[in-house]
Amino acid sequence: MGKWRIATVYGGRELAHRRLLWEKLEEYGSNSNPLIVGDDVNYILAKEDKRGGRPFWFSQGAREMSSFLARCDLHEVNIVGPRFTWCNNKNGNARILKRLDRCYVNPFSLKNKRFLVRNLSRVATDHCPILLNFLEVNFASDKIIRFEEVWASYPTSVGVVKAAWGKKTSGD
Repeated sequence: MGKWRIATVYGGRELAHRRLLWEKLEEYGSNSNPLIVGDDVNYILAKEDKRGGRPFWFSQGAREMSSFLARCDLHEVNIVGPRFTWCNNKNGNARILKRLDRCYVNPFSLKNKRFLVRNLSRVATDHCPILLNFLEVNFASDKIIRFEEVWASYPTSVGVVKAAWGKKTSGD
């Protein structure tokens, strides 16, 4: 499995403390070891990460966090479960939901690994716990791809191949 660096952080509200946090994490992420950062970042990075309350704006703190993620080549892990991980526990129009809890990995973490974050249900708190799952990836395939040269002699085969390769797909 090798050497890993795992950071669980709480992003405080003060910008100066947050800058220090990004600097320290950047030091840890500057080598070729796998890095995982799981956190309550206290910032949202897109308007889709918030429902209710004041309109979204890309704050100075969010810009600095986004810059930190880019410098460290950290990528967010896919999630299942509730989209929003924080709630102000109010009802009706006063209710605010945000996605504050996240998990990021660097490319060194991805070698033969896949990750999935499960956002669990909130119980007696304003945050959803997040659970990081490590999934082993086996890139070897049991499928055998065969090509018969005679297929190329059929004019319609070119169209079939173009249509298959031109399909829009999503996922990983």
